[in-house]
Amino acid sequence: MRIFLLKTFYCLFMLSLACTFSIAQADNSSNTIFDHFYSEELLEVSIYTDFEQLEEMRKTNEYQAAAFNFVKDGVESKWGIKLRTRGKFRRRICNQPPLKLNFNKTDLEEAGLERDDELKLVNQCISGYEGKDYVFREYLVYKLFNIISPQSFRAQMVKLEYYCTASGDRDKGWGFILEDKNTLERRLEMGKCDECYGRVREDFDEQSLMRATLFQYMISNTDYSLNQSRNLELFLDETSGKIFVAPYDFDFSGVVNASYAVPNVDYKQTSMRDRIFLGHSTDAQLQETIEYFIAKKPEIMNCIKEAKYLARSSRKDIEDYIEAFYKSLEKGIVRPQ
Repeated sequence: MRIFLLKTFYCLFMLSLACTFSIAQADNSSNTIFDHFYSEELLEVSIYTDFEQLEEMRKTNEYQAAAFNFVKDGVESKWGIKLRTRGKFRRRICNQPPLKLNFNKTDLEEAGLERDDELKLVNQCISGYEGKDYVFREYLVYKLFNIISPQSFRAQMVKLEYYCTASGDRDKGWGFILEDKNTLERRLEMGKCDECYGRVREDFDEQSLMRATLFQYMISNTDYSLNQSRNLELFLDETSGKIFVAPYDFDFSGVVNASYAVPNVDYKQTSMRDRIFLGHSTDAQLQETIEYFIAKKPEIMNCIKEAKYLARSSRKDIEDYIEAFYKSLEKGIVRPQ
C-alpha cells in the first residue's frame, strides 16, 4: 500500500485569525456539512477504508465505502461516506492522491443539513517535510484569495489519520478540505453557469475577473484556462447576467513552488516563479485593480506573517516573493511573448 509515511507530528495549533476578515461569511441559508465543521481551528479527521483497494483503483472514478470521523469542540462526529481518488496529474505522481468525499444525502438531511454532499480533500502529495510544506503553502493561497475576493472557496485545515481496514495499518498526514461549489453558490446567492465555455470577456463581471487574473499573476499560476473553465468555478449572477470567477487548485503556483510542478513552456516559463499574466486586460484597465491590491498589501503580508503552521523559512520565502510582485507592478505586467 503506497500510503505516505510521516514522522509523528505533535504540535496542535490554532490557525491564524489574521486571514478571515475579508471573506464573505455563510449566510443563514447555508447549513452544510462544510459549515458544520468549518472553523479557524485545526480539525482532526480520521478516515477508515481499504487503502490497498484504493491504491489499486486510483486511476478510476469508482467510489468505495469509508468512514469519515472528525472531532470538533471535543465532540466526535462519525459519518459513513464513499470516497475515490481524483486529479489527473496528482493521481499519477502522488504517494497519496487527493480524494473526493461523497456523503449520503439522506444522512445529511436527517442531521438537518443541506444536501451538498461532495467535498474535495487535498492531502500531502509526497511524504515528509517537503510534502507537508507544499500543502500548507497551498492552503495559505486559498486564505490569501479570501482576502482579495468574496468569490472564493473557504478551506479547512485538517490533521489526518488513515486507517486501512484491510491491513490494519495506520498513517498520519496533513491536508485541507475545500468548500463544496454548491455551498459557495448558495453563499454568494448565485446560480450555476452551465454554458460558460468560450464566453467572451464582456460576459464576465469585470471586477471579479480582473481580481482573479491579477491574483493568479501574483502567485505565478498559469495552470488555469478561462475558455475551458479549467481550475476555475464560474457562477452566474442572474440579476446582472454577469459571470463571476472563483479559482482553485494552486499547487502549480510559484508560491507553492512544488518540486513536481513543471514550468509552462507554452508561455516560455523557465521557472515556476516566472510571472506571466494570462488575463486580457490592458495595464490601463487593470489600474483600479492594481490599486486595490496595493491597498490590500498590509492584510496580505500580515496573513503570511501570521501563518504559523508554516516554517519561518517558508513564510520568509513567500513574503519575499509577494514583495517582488508589488515591486514588479511598477515595471508593468509581463504578458506571454
